[in-house]
Amino acid sequence: MKRTKLVILVTIIFSGVFFSIPPTSSISSQNVVGDINDPLLIGTTSLGYDLDPQFSWDSASMDINMQIWEGLYAYNLGDPNLRIIPRLAAGCGTWSEDGLEFNVTLREGVTYHNGDPFNASCVKFSFDRLRDLCVYEYDQVAELYFPYGLNGYIIDETVVVDNTHIIFKLNYPYMPFQALLCFSASYIMHPSAPTHASNPGNSYLDYSNIAEGLAIGTGPYICTSYTFTEVNFEYFPGYYRGTPAVKNFTYVLYPSSTEISVALIEQEIDIARTIDPDFLQDFEDAEHLDVSPPSEGSIITYLGMNNKKIPITIRKAINYAIDYDYTIQNIYENMAVRMTSIVPPGISYHKDCDVPTFDLDHARDLMITNIPDFIEDFGLDHNSPDDDWVAVANSNYPVAAYVYDYNLGNIAREEFGNMLKENLARIGIRVNMVGITWGQFLSKLYTNKDALDLFSFDWMPDYSDPSNIINILLSNTSVGNFAQVNDPYLQNLIDMGMTETDPTLRETIYHDTQDYIATDLMPWAFISVNLIISVTPTYVNTQPNPSGYQYIFPWGWYGINTTFTDPYLEEWCNTGCPPVKEGFYLPTNNDPSPEPEPEPEPEPDQNSTDPDPFAEISGYNFFIITQTVVITIISVITIVVRKKKN
Repeated sequence: MKRTKLVILVTIIFSGVFFSIPPTSSISSQNVVGDINDPLLIGTTSLGYDLDPQFSWDSASMDINMQIWEGLYAYNLGDPNLRIIPRLAAGCGTWSEDGLEFNVTLREGVTYHNGDPFNASCVKFSFDRLRDLCVYEYDQVAELYFPYGLNGYIIDETVVVDNTHIIFKLNYPYMPFQALLCFSASYIMHPSAPTHASNPGNSYLDYSNIAEGLAIGTGPYICTSYTFTEVNFEYFPGYYRGTPAVKNFTYVLYPSSTEISVALIEQEIDIARTIDPDFLQDFEDAEHLDVSPPSEGSIITYLGMNNKKIPITIRKAINYAIDYDYTIQNIYENMAVRMTSIVPPGISYHKDCDVPTFDLDHARDLMITNIPDFIEDFGLDHNSPDDDWVAVANSNYPVAAYVYDYNLGNIAREEFGNMLKENLARIGIRVNMVGITWGQFLSKLYTNKDALDLFSFDWMPDYSDPSNIINILLSNTSVGNFAQVNDPYLQNLIDMGMTETDPTLRETIYHDTQDYIATDLMPWAFISVNLIISVTPTYVNTQPNPSGYQYIFPWGWYGINTTFTDPYLEEWCNTGCPPVKEGFYLPTNNDPSPEPEPEPEPEPDQNSTDPDPFAEISGYNFFIITQTVVITIISVITIVVRKKKN
């Protein structure tokens, strides 16, 4: 996600059925918390930055967009493995034998919010629009559709066979393609959306288009209004999957997670997108709130090391000199767990690797054994006490000397730097800490990598495939390769993983890749994966959602019998779309529109314990400037009128 991440992310996830009659404290004369006839109130610190799903790349915008628009495929957010399920597709699709064509049969009877029918021409319009935005408008999501190391845009042509059948012809085999179709930039747009051809330089939807009725999708909700303090939604009566129990909801803007936490405790809102972890005890003490045990998310935190400057022996020694337990317990306050792979849990092909642990003796041995003339040059050996190693680190001739950059105001990164400085001194390495602004920090990462030595950073995958993390962060052609890794063996594994069409071989490739990164190459130090906290009113039933997104449609109110059926989802939810390739009869000039061969139906699993298919959860410049001013005003008023937590 692009690309401002917190070192600790604590997210509240809400979904499921409301099990008891809620309290009725009022937030205003119009809205009553817990009243099924009023909007569900969701507190948030951001109302999003980009309305257009083919441009947006922040979580708040994506939470808004996924209520309005839909893709051909989606993740089952009630499944901890985030398996792929059909959405606007009528099945899981089929691959040609050469992996260059992916064909999809579409749902019938789907309409847009304005009553226009959804069909294959809408799919073609959307992907042709996306291509032009990436090529001509410098779309910020372009790197996902122009994978590093491969030859250009993934899609060569989107072919309409008939109203319910589309074929994606690819420029090269790209097996993460179906996962990419779950990403928001792959949502299907209404043909009235602006394009580069129709509006060059002004080709994106923005929030002013809501009042103009141009935010048209096939999703379960219509965005009825957007102001600088709230966004309002009403359910779409013609939604093809049925009527949701939550018919209206509102995102309400708050200055910070602290104010949101207070509002949740005081029952001013029903739901929160983020919380302040300092309030966990208050949540536990509140009779109307339930706090569930933490569950693993998908945001990784790592110590980046400039591989052009820091040799592998030193990188390995640094990996064993970090006190991971101290970091998690004292810096992250147990709101994270140890990272065991570059691919976080819940992402396809994740594997727990044998990652280094805190072991100063082993770190010292690595340098003594592998650095020529180490004992003679530095006067250190296996019997040297800590003080001697620290003295060398602080001398004019340390074993090595590096700068640790961190962005000012990020307390966790600063505290991690203090721990790193102290511990690396105990293996003879001097660390100088330099705090810089967030803008300067990003500038170094993206445009001045040679100026980096050590830095800590966070990353969240955009879709559930290991290539979305490994390729972006470690490929020798990627701008996101902040550590400047250039390892031919790793690059070969990366290229193989992107193009291999056999899912079993892909799994083997990615397991080997994760092991090689974690135990042999060690381009980084693997620090942590975030934990997600679920804090809900007692009338809400939730499940942890590793993606952190909020998808409102499956949520329910107590006492309302929500009935909707989805045969396509019911068919595939237990197994997800299988990562298999199958042949498909392609049209010829003599037979332009043949009926597709039926897709095989999976055998029912009588012992399946997979989640209920409907228990899914998820969690221009003028607008941004004005929103900032409004937040400031709200913050001042809040300080004056509300008793703040000491």
